[in-house]
Amino acid sequence: TYKPIFAGVAFTQISNAHFEDMFKELGFQPYYNLFDYNVKGFNLINQIDIVVNQLSLLKKDKHFSNLMKDQIPIIKYNQNHLRNITDKFDYLKQI
Repeated sequence: TYKPIFAGVAFTQISNAHFEDMFKELGFQPYYNLFDYNVKGFNLINQIDIVVNQLSLLKKDKHFSNLMKDQIPIIKYNQNHLRNITDKFDYLKQI
């Protein structure tokens, strides 16, 4: 999770149903304009299918470059937030 934030790459996650909630509780902002995070309750295979479909749709989107430019404030916010919490241990209970 932290590698794409550090690298400045918008991403989605294939994980447990509570990832989005935990991500926000840690103070990060999801990339709602790019990804649908409503894959809760699906098994792993279904999650993978949903993410692949989302990525396929983004690849075909004529406005993809504009969508990515719109994510820059969120990308920068998440990078700064990651830097800010690096020295803090308050978040260890959630990690």
